[in-house]
Amino acid sequence: MKLVFYFVHCLLLWSFFSDAEETTRLKPLVFSYVSHPIIELQLKPRISEAYRKLGYKVRFVNMQSDRFIQQFESGAVDGDVARLGQLTSVLPSMLLVYQFDQLNLTLECRPGLSCTEADLEDPKNLLFIPAQNQVFRMLQLNYKAQVYTVRDWSQLIDLYNEGKIDRFFWLEGNRLKTGQLPQTNSLLIKTPELKLYHVLHNSNAELAPLVKAELEKTRQKRASADSKTEDKNTTTK
Repeated sequence: MKLVFYFVHCLLLWSFFSDAEETTRLKPLVFSYVSHPIIELQLKPRISEAYRKLGYKVRFVNMQSDRFIQQFESGAVDGDVARLGQLTSVLPSMLLVYQFDQLNLTLECRPGLSCTEADLEDPKNLLFIPAQNQVFRMLQLNYKAQVYTVRDWSQLIDLYNEGKIDRFFWLEGNRLKTGQLPQTNSLLIKTPELKLYHVLHNSNAELAPLVKAELEKTRQKRASADSKTEDKNTTTK
């Protein structure tokens, strides 16, 4: 009987200290993000998984560009899911940890409407984007057309589908695709290179190489899986 009691007692102690160790190990980190389909559907899950494997819990907070700049520099957030590399020019505390993709900026127009560079310079045209003046200045985008901001990228699609807007800017990756754009005509906008990075505040610099390695493992696994699927589809044709 004493042996059983001793065994149960040891088991309870082991469980208690294991839970305590797990709680200590899983340190919470706060990451900001922009509500774009690529980030919501593809990158947030990858970030969560990478940090989970390193023993960290992650909490996400939606932040548009201007607020993000203020909160990041003050150290209120530990990092961001994915931001353009150009932001390092105004955020010296930002570390570029891992490049997810290179993006293209396009002007999307309703079929039947003109969609040319001349439309960017027509003051009568209304163009929509969920970005603030800071981003436009960094990308050197100065148009005579009227540019209005909306809440987030997903709202652009809703407003377009509801017939409330006819022209809007859109970001799409070379590898990362949203697959959510409605039928539009597109104009590629000439910009500096738009490289999309996972970023950390420099106070978390020790995590950078570890996270980079985990995200690269995930990319390679996905690439291998996509390659096998493509080979299988080719074989069955």
